Amino acid sequence: MWVILAAALIAAAWFFSQNGCNTSASGNQQKVESTKPGDTYKIR
Repeated sequence: MWVILAAALIAAAWFFSQNGCNTSASGNQQKVESTKPGDTYKIR
């Protein structure tokens, strides 16, 4: 158990040293395009 914990800590330290500690380092890098929803009502 201690070996797995040490390996996970080393892997996390290496990951953060390479990518920094920002939210985009571990997330998806694709941009999401939002579309405007259609009108659901009419003004008379």
